[in-house]
Amino acid sequence: MKDTTPLVSIIIPCYNVSGYVEKAVTSILKQSYTQLEIFIIDDASTDDTLQKVKSFKDPRIKIIAFKENTQKVGAVNEVLKKVNGDFIAFQDADDWSDPERIMLQIKEFQNDPELGICFTNYRYVGNKIFLPKKISITNEQLRNEFLNYNVKREYDNFPTICGTMMISK
Repeated sequence: MKDTTPLVSIIIPCYNVSGYVEKAVTSILKQSYTQLEIFIIDDASTDDTLQKVKSFKDPRIKIIAFKENTQKVGAVNEVLKKVNGDFIAFQDADDWSDPERIMLQIKEFQNDPELGICFTNYRYVGNKIFLPKKISITNEQLRNEFLNYNVKREYDNFPTICGTMMISK
């Protein structure tokens, strides 16, 4: 009998994130949703990021190491050609995800077959911890945010974090 649980391809781009990458990868390995393939991309790090990534022993992990830095976009585009998932999720290497993140996003796609992209809320942890109260939700809000990324913001939304994105393949 064929398993009909959708496969989710997780992409974790890394560049000199030695101090954070283990927590990021561990947060994906501990997801309650387990139908995952995990692509960890080392974009020619000059620190020991690649060594830390190689220490993980999980058959779902695929490590791709670039010899020259591609500024993230080149590496991600190359890996997108290799993913097998029905959905593609992104995890920044200096962030971590709640254990239910992937399950909740999959449920949103299952609830709305027309859904093409899904972000999550986030909590910023730095000198101060804050939870954004309003993020872009509608197509129009997202379009305005991305088209005007470097322009002075004239709306009240906090920026959407691409590291929380899941898309339908």
